[in-house]
Amino acid sequence: MSKVAINFKTDKELKEAFYRVVKEMHTTPTSLFNMFMSHTVQNRSITISLPKENTKMTEQEFYEMIDKSLESGLKPMSMEDLKALHQG
Repeated sequence: MSKVAINFKTDKELKEAFYRVVKEMHTTPTSLFNMFMSHTVQNRSITISLPKENTKMTEQEFYEMIDKSLESGLKPMSMEDLKALHQG
């Protein structure tokens, strides 16, 4: 599988805060974005729920956590749902 780079612009302070949180989670921005993109493609929705405490989490554990959240009744949110929350 060939790899490509994705570039996007964001607020400097947000990026710095994000990198601090990612480091606390013992992962990398690349790993986190790859997990996010894989989940979004597989489920055609965006569902994010991560613990606030410092924990080491493998990609498999991340997907298991998502599955448990969905099984417990957490509703996946589509882009339309997210836009409605943002606007409302």
